[in-house]
Amino acid sequence: MVLVLPVLHLSACLAIGFGLFSTGASTHAGGWNWFALFLLDFPASILLMRMALNFNQPGLTFGIGGTLWWLLISLIVWWFFRGLAWLVRMAIGRSRAPE
Repeated sequence: MVLVLPVLHLSACLAIGFGLFSTGASTHAGGWNWFALFLLDFPASILLMRMALNFNQPGLTFGIGGTLWWLLISLIVWWFFRGLAWLVRMAIGRSRAPE
């Protein structure tokens, strides 16, 4: 379940990279084809764009960095709901305990 968002992001990056969603616009990391992913990855996309300027493979940098960003978000959400479930189990256990 944790890997759903990162896999979707990586799939979208590959689809854009191979031209499946091509709009005829520029295909480099700053092109319009990548703009939707830039918005989805915000605020990490700001850092990724700065990093992409230093490397010869901006699409690769954006794809890997954005996928790692979504993995981090997924892990944080998973951790939050796991902790919330633990709190609910504890509250239910206390309410059923004999007095």
